Amino acid sequence: MAKLGVKSAHMICHDYGDTVGQELLARDLEGSLGFQVKTINLLNGGLFPETHRARRIQTMMLSPIGPVLSRAMTRNILAKSLRPTFGKNTQPEDSELDAFWQLMSMKKGQRVQHRLLDYINQRKTHRTRWVEALKKSSSPIRLTVGLDDPVSGAHMANRYRELIPNPDIVELTGIGHYPQMEAPSPVIDSMLAHIKAFEAAHAV
Repeated sequence: MAKLGVKSAHMICHDYGDTVGQELLARDLEGSLGFQVKTINLLNGGLFPETHRARRIQTMMLSPIGPVLSRAMTRNILAKSLRPTFGKNTQPEDSELDAFWQLMSMKKGQRVQHRLLDYINQRKTHRTRWVEALKKSSSPIRLTVGLDDPVSGAHMANRYRELIPNPDIVELTGIGHYPQMEAPSPVIDSMLAHIKAFEAAHAV
C-alpha cells in the first residue's frame, strides 16, 4: 500500500481474509498501519475461534497426517468438502468447482494446505488481539452473513451481536459460506450502501 501511495481504502474481507482484516484493524489501533481504513465489510469467516466449526477435512489436515492428506487432495475431494458449505439452493456449478481446484492446485498448491490452515490455530492464539480490534475500531464495520453456513453462519452472527458494540449485520437467509458467489447482488448492494453511507457522512 505504501509503495502504491494508497492513503485510504475500503476493505472487503471473507473467510481467511476476515482474519487478515482483523490484524490490519489491530495495527490501525496501534498507529502502525500506514493508511486509513474508511470502512470494512466482512463476509462469512472465523471471527471468533469459539464459534468456528472447522470442516472435518480441515481438522484432519491440522493433525499429524496433514502432509499425507495434502498430497492426496484431488478435485473430487475438494468438491465433496465444499458443497455442504453452500446453501441448499445455491450449490456451486461444476465449472465453479473446477475453478476452485484450478486456483488451489496451481503450482501444486494443494500440497501445502495443511500448512496454510495454521491460521485456525493462530485465531486461538491471537483471539484477544483480533476480537478487541473489532470492538475498538473507529472504522465502520458491516457484517454481511450467509446464515446457512455450517462453518461461520447464524451461530457466528449471534456471537457477533453478543460481543460487538452496535453491530451492523445484514443477514442472507438460505445462503451459505460463500455469499459473494451465492448471492452476489445482495452482497454488492450491502457493501455499496455501507460505503456510500460513510462517504455521505464525510462529504466536504
